[in-house]
Amino acid sequence: MSSHMEASKFFKRSAFDKLSLEALGWLLVALSSGENSNKHQTIEIIYKHLKDKVSETGETANFITSYGDDDQSVMLHSNQRTDAILLESFLYIDPESTLCTKLCKSLQAHKVKGAWKSTQENCFVLIALEKYFHMKEKDTPEFVANIWLDNDYCGQHEYKVQHPWYPQLPLLPSRILG
Repeated sequence: MSSHMEASKFFKRSAFDKLSLEALGWLLVALSSGENSNKHQTIEIIYKHLKDKVSETGETANFITSYGDDDQSVMLHSNQRTDAILLESFLYIDPESTLCTKLCKSLQAHKVKGAWKSTQENCFVLIALEKYFHMKEKDTPEFVANIWLDNDYCGQHEYKVQHPWYPQLPLLPSRILG
């Protein structure tokens, strides 16, 4: 049996109050992957339910969930993990929604020293942000970045394609320390 058929049957057996927001997000991904007769109706029901649960500002959006563990990390759960899972699911069903952009901004705002609270949170957030990036930032960059250290010119890099770049500049410690 295909994943979207299993997801549809699972949703019919379960009630909203028995499913976490993460579970609903994963169901959206599974339901969006195939065709069945009531696919769009089920997706709309779940999507509307999730949109009713979101807390939005003009710039950001997030979902607040609690499992009664008083943030003691007893469960593998976090609000940013939930936001990341739901961002990814919304990118499958409604990638043009402003909610996707707001969730992305909210996730980025919760970084501390370049990371989130846990390895698990990092994984879910980075997967969702990568999907967002590849869907929303499709344009190939074309520019030259100049690199300066104080008033000293150190080099440049020309960007013409989207691929990871790892800087390789011959910076001698004596030149940096002056």
